[in-house]
This record gives sequence, structure tokens and C-alpha cells, in this order.
Amino acid sequence: MKHIALLRIFLSLVFLLSSGELNAQITNPAMPDTGKGERLADLRIGAYLDLYGGWFSAAGKDGSVPYFVSMNRNREVNVNLAMLDFRYAKNRVRARLMPGFGTYMNANYTEPGGLGYLVEANAGYCLFPDKQVWL
Repeated sequence: MKHIALLRIFLSLVFLLSSGELNAQITNPAMPDTGKGERLADLRIGAYLDLYGGWFSAAGKDGSVPYFVSMNRNREVNVNLAMLDFRYAKNRVRARLMPGFGTYMNANYTEPGGLGYLVEANAGYCLFPDKQVWL
């Protein structure tokens, strides 16, 4: 019982200390802005981190919780999803690469090789800059 109380206090502190800015509207749906990030010339770098802690009485022997798509580990604090967001934009060219890590990626992304750690990747070229038509 003492461990559960300490875990609840820890998670409450993490929740209170991690509150920040929330964006409810995307201004450019072709390249959504997940956060302000750091700008390095034409490259913008951002990050996202989602932690969780859970205790389930009906967990499997290997420490996993069946049928959970997100937080599927038992009796531990773990990383649900950690993403890096690399965005490049200059004149008529743009690109985005978002690798992700954590228990969510392990439970849901089963692509072979390194594709299992790829949340999003795209590239675009502006065909008509005056009309914002992108390929």
C-alpha cells in the first residue's frame, strides 16, 4: 500500500509540473505544428514526452497487460510515447520526420526494420506558390 501511495504522489507531481501550453487549432493542416520547437536556420526541432505508471491486478506473468494499446506495462513507470519532430521548410520545399519510441510504439507499430519507429514522414514541393498547391 505504501508503494501505491508514493506512486500516486509522484504521478500527481509529474502532472502538476508538466502542465503547459495547449494548442487547439492547426493553422496549416498540411504540416501540423505540434509545438514551437527550436529553430536552427530552416530546420525546426521539437519533442514530445508522455510518461505513465500503472498497477493492474490482472497482468500477465511477463509484466504486460493484455488488450491495452497504450500503457501496457505493469507495476512500473515507463515511457508511453517519446517523439522527436524535425521540420524543414524553405521557399518551395518542406519535409517532416517524426521518429517515436516507447511502449505505445512497441505495442502498435509492427512494421519491419526501422519503420516500426516512424510516426510520420513526408516531403512536399510547392507547384504554384501563388496558390499554395503542394505535391
